[in-house]
Amino acid sequence: MQACRSPLSCIFTAVRLSSSLTNLVEQVLILMLPLRIAGSTSPALIASKLVRYDAIDRSDVQYLYSQRGIAFEEVQEAARSLPPPFNTDALVLENLENLKKDMSLWGGERP
Repeated sequence: MQACRSPLSCIFTAVRLSSSLTNLVEQVLILMLPLRIAGSTSPALIASKLVRYDAIDRSDVQYLYSQRGIAFEEVQEAARSLPPPFNTDALVLENLENLKKDMSLWGGERP
């Protein structure tokens, strides 16, 4: 690394290094994220997505389902464990039924 010619050039160098480091950290986190979400918390993660369950959430759930083969009952139990008022929310319960239908379309419930 070259020595800075002026304080301003040192600042620009530091900003470039900081930006590169931030990009590196973001890339590592993106690579590690599937490892974290595919773990034992998958039913709870899927249950939390029932609060909204839009197209993006549905595709996330489908990916987790294909990777782990989660049973509907696991998600149903996790949905009961959501904090109030979500555990009894009408939209969450409706989305739970939508998930059940989606899981049957994705290949049926797996053991």
